Amino acid sequence: MRQVHADLLILDIMMPGLNGFEIYDKVREDPDIRNMPVLFVSAAAAQFEAEIAKRKISDVIAKPFDLNDLLDRCGRSARPTSRERRGLSGPAERRQAPLV
Repeated sequence: MRQVHADLLILDIMMPGLNGFEIYDKVREDPDIRNMPVLFVSAAAAQFEAEIAKRKISDVIAKPFDLNDLLDRCGRSARPTSRERRGLSGPAERRQAPLV
């Protein structure tokens, strides 16, 4: 992940192999990327309320979600310095930025 200069990390809670919480914990332990914003998506967020609260995760979007809602949330969550560096400052411009 260090080779990619991401503005935002989107994680699903339930994934094969490492789950979203395990990846989140690894990111938060790494001093180079610990401040990267993270957006969780999940069809079962209610089942994981204790884990979400324990980690003080505030950005969770429920599946199924509307694409515009996801893009809006991504725009609000992404690091402002990264958007400014690319010259993307307003909501319309953010939506034109590629999601990787």
